[in-house]
Amino acid sequence: MQRLVAVILIWVVLVGGLSLFVNRERNEAAAVYVPPKQAASDYWLEVTPTFSVTSDPFALQVGDESSGGLVIWLQNREVLRIHDDLQEGLPIEVKPLEGLVVGENEFFIKAQPAEADIANANALRLRLFHGTDLLLVETFWSEPSNPIIATTRIRITEPGDTPRDNHDH
Repeated sequence: MQRLVAVILIWVVLVGGLSLFVNRERNEAAAVYVPPKQAASDYWLEVTPTFSVTSDPFALQVGDESSGGLVIWLQNREVLRIHDDLQEGLPIEVKPLEGLVVGENEFFIKAQPAEADIANANALRLRLFHGTDLLLVETFWSEPSNPIIATTRIRITEPGDTPRDNHDH
């Protein structure tokens, strides 16, 4: 009989304590989402491929949208898509570059070389400017027969902040 009472007492203490813990009134402050502050609008991007760009012939075509031969996303937002033939060495400018925020920013780049250039190792240079100041220079390489698929990050600081190393390697 004592064992039964002890088991019941232990169950009441454990289940009761757990119930009190789960159902206690929470005085913690609710998390509030603060959208990131947009960076100034005088940022712009320059992209220069060393190869001719064309659409991916094996990509799935959805609706009217063609698979881009060169596609760049910033924070999961598309900022550049070129699916027409693009000549090698021709710089492409995105002015102004919308979507940069104060803090961490990430670019995702995908470029499909034309069939004539697919057998070579190819490169794509990405440069980010703030007005006339060069903030970021990255060169991405591909192995022969592969597209360029890469990411890079940059930290945008508030005006007046001390400059730091703005990109990761």
